[in-house]
Amino acid sequence: MTRSTRPRLAPFSLRLTLEERQQLERRAGGAPLAAYIKSRLFDAENPAKDIRGLAKLLAMLGRSNIAANLRELAALARNGCLLVTPETESAIQEACRNISDIRSLLMRALGLKP
Repeated sequence: MTRSTRPRLAPFSLRLTLEERQQLERRAGGAPLAAYIKSRLFDAENPAKDIRGLAKLLAMLGRSNIAANLRELAALARNGCLLVTPETESAIQEACRNISDIRSLLMRALGLKP
């Protein structure tokens, strides 16, 4: 069937007490409630499989200053002022390692194969 001829299913509504909703949100750990409920009901893969891994990733991003460092390097390169010293090369290599580590953590936390 094409999209226009397929019958639309009615939305399903579920009434919860305030306490039930809060408990559900805690258990979901930041994942969308609909995705969490579906994963629990149908044993589907939760998009946020590894909350601790994601928290570790966020902490790593916060400590890294990667965005600021890359902006600074890009500005220096644009202006033709980037002097490639051993320290600069070391900093760029460290940033690359950090980005690679973050990518691996993110892939694992989401349950994806690296």
